[in-house]
Amino acid sequence: MKETTTIEKPHLVENYVQSLMADHVENDDTITFPKTHFNLCLVKLASETMVRERSCFNGYAMYYENLLRHQHQLLYTKEQEIKQIRSSKENSEKNSQVDIDCQLADKSHELLLEITALRAKIKELTDELSNQESDIRECLRKDYNTVVRDLFSRCFSMKNKFEEFRGSLYDDVLENLNDAETESNVHLARAERIRGYQEENKHLGALFYKVRTLNFWKNTRMSSNHFETVASLRDEADKAKKECLDIKKMAEERELLLKQEQTALRKALEQVEKEAQTLKKKLSHERKAKLQKTHTRIQEARSSKQMELAKSTNIDKLISDLDERENQLRAITANLLRDQKKNVMAKEHSKKAKKQLLQQLDVERNLKLGAFERVDELQRQ
Repeated sequence: MKETTTIEKPHLVENYVQSLMADHVENDDTITFPKTHFNLCLVKLASETMVRERSCFNGYAMYYENLLRHQHQLLYTKEQEIKQIRSSKENSEKNSQVDIDCQLADKSHELLLEITALRAKIKELTDELSNQESDIRECLRKDYNTVVRDLFSRCFSMKNKFEEFRGSLYDDVLENLNDAETESNVHLARAERIRGYQEENKHLGALFYKVRTLNFWKNTRMSSNHFETVASLRDEADKAKKECLDIKKMAEERELLLKQEQTALRKALEQVEKEAQTLKKKLSHERKAKLQKTHTRIQEARSSKQMELAKSTNIDKLISDLDERENQLRAITANLLRDQKKNVMAKEHSKKAKKQLLQQLDVERNLKLGAFERVDELQRQ
């Protein structure tokens, strides 16, 4: 919106000329006015100029006041638009930041769940591998024990066979010796003693082998029982380890959930603090706006008072200027009257001088004509 002023053009000169020419007397080259009429025209001109100046001053004052109000309104609207843009920008930034935080929290939660699932799978696979290794080892141990037992039993049977063969061989030798007893009577008593010792030795060897086999079977039985108890204890230990791992997994998941809840609560607290700060800022802005409004109102009141004072002072100045102009007009009119009188006197004097010159020229012309006539007459004579 563009402010414009339309001030009417006063026809002061035309009105002054019309009012002045309303009562005049024309002579050949002079125009005369009565003094009272001339003074009335001057007073009317002064009043019209005063009215013109007052209307111009009021018009320009209103024009500039409207301009100032319009500019203040434009500034206020622009400030409000800037505030709205800033608030919308802050809200959009806050919303985008909140969305980003929520997305990051969701993604981190999903990643943590995936990591926990992968850890659980890895632990399950490691447990399965350890169980398979333990099963394979137990199977190998069982097979090894069976093989060792078979070998031991075979070796023991082979030893028994060798012992039996040795006993049979010994019997054969003894038979041969008995056969040879007949040949050697000298060595009979010695042979009988040796045979008794040998029988005792054989009996003791058989007892020793029996005791040895019994001890071996006892040891094998105890070792098998020991292996069975060890296997059962290992199974129980594996079960306890699995239970411990499950408990650890549950505890880790609970810790992760608690940490996520703590982070979510911290973010919520930060958002609440940010909202509180924004509310404080808004309240401070509103207070500032109220203070600015009150300040603008005070300034407007002061400006209106100043304008009124300026108007009053300007009116006084105009009155003083008009008085000075009236005095100047009076002096100018007096000078005009003097000049007019001087012009009239100069015109009368010039007319008189002109008449005298014309008379002198006529006299000189007549004299010259008389002289020429006399010269012609003299030439004719």
